[in-house]
Amino acid sequence: MQSPTPGKKPFVILVTSTLGGSGRSLIASALATHLTKFGDVALMGDDVDGRDYFGTPVPQPCTERIFSPAADIVANAANFGYHLDRLRLVELVGDAELLSQRLEAAKPFHQFVILCAKSRLESTGDYDKVSALAALADLIIPVYRQSERSHYLTSLLLKTAGKSRLSLPVVNFLSNGREVDLGSHWTKEATTAFAALFARLLESCSTRHMPDPESIFHGTAIVYVPALSYGAVNPMFKFSETAVGTPANAISNIASIVLTAAG
Repeated sequence: MQSPTPGKKPFVILVTSTLGGSGRSLIASALATHLTKFGDVALMGDDVDGRDYFGTPVPQPCTERIFSPAADIVANAANFGYHLDRLRLVELVGDAELLSQRLEAAKPFHQFVILCAKSRLESTGDYDKVSALAALADLIIPVYRQSERSHYLTSLLLKTAGKSRLSLPVVNFLSNGREVDLGSHWTKEATTAFAALFARLLESCSTRHMPDPESIFHGTAIVYVPALSYGAVNPMFKFSETAVGTPANAISNIASIVLTAAG
């Protein structure tokens, strides 16, 4: 492993969701890739060596399940300005309690640590586990899936909101539609929870010189359009196939918020 990094305290990001298939690992991996432009990054996951995001990871000598991205992936990413030689993939197996120990071991060597291991809340029995992880993070990214079952996320969002100084709720969706209203199928509880987190995010962005919601969605083909629902004005997002931009740009916008929050 590289030498300890002097200076600023490492910034810890928890990416969490409820049901599988929400895009939690994909968002964490994409964000980790983007942040290599700005420093050394540790991505701590359940199956970092079994996914295709970084090719076939190379085990680091004299370490416990720590990997580097495949050499061809590192070389290709360099053509786009990413420095994947700064990225370490930390495989986490066994009890969730061991995660805090691995986290403390990784922090001296990295500017950013992204947690997406043991972080899914699939039932109320997972609350203590996810709550303990949230307490370790400087920023929480709950991936809010657009589906009829969004009420599963209500307890997650409410209970993690106060665990860190900033929550960045992310809306992820799968649709064949050319025009999609994100948030139109959420229950009242899910909508209220998301609205509270989103309002908190906008307030934080204002103090960090990102004064308008449009800056968060710039170039994503998603537009923020508040709408009246359940007797209150709540966040609503419209995706259009014909809009300028791509949802992939959202990772860049997320990284901008991470960087400003990290100071």
